[in-house]
Amino acid sequence: MKTAHPLAKTAVGKLTQIWPGALHFDELLAVCRESNVEADPDALKEILFTTYRVGLAEMHVARPQCVPRAGRFPSTTALARFQAMGGPTITTLRHSTIEATGDIERRLLTLLDGTRDRHALASELASCMSPSPPPEKLLPELEKNLGKLARFGLLIA
Repeated sequence: MKTAHPLAKTAVGKLTQIWPGALHFDELLAVCRESNVEADPDALKEILFTTYRVGLAEMHVARPQCVPRAGRFPSTTALARFQAMGGPTITTLRHSTIEATGDIERRLLTLLDGTRDRHALASELASCMSPSPPPEKLLPELEKNLGKLARFGLLIA
């Protein structure tokens, strides 16, 4: 999206920053006002409806429960863990699906029950690989995959 409108830049910028999370309208309006942008509620409504109409924004009755970053003990839903055990199609908290085609990706999803930190996850993933690499070698790739899962709306607090 390209715009010179300060309110649109601030609002869409904030929504992009917290993706896949969401903000209530009043929270977004307050963020815009805190950024020293002239934030007229009617103008913000029009911006949001326009971005929604062209597919750049989503509107929800309730805030999605996904988080934008993996916590100390990453977790996903029981449904995602169950689906990962049976095949590649996984349902996100944003009511869409992704295809987790690799065995390691699906194995990672099954492990995200909130009881393991990154080192424990890397150790369990390493034990599934042949030859088994040192878990420390898997940490950068693990972090990258957790970031992807967060952007897809698969991680919860």
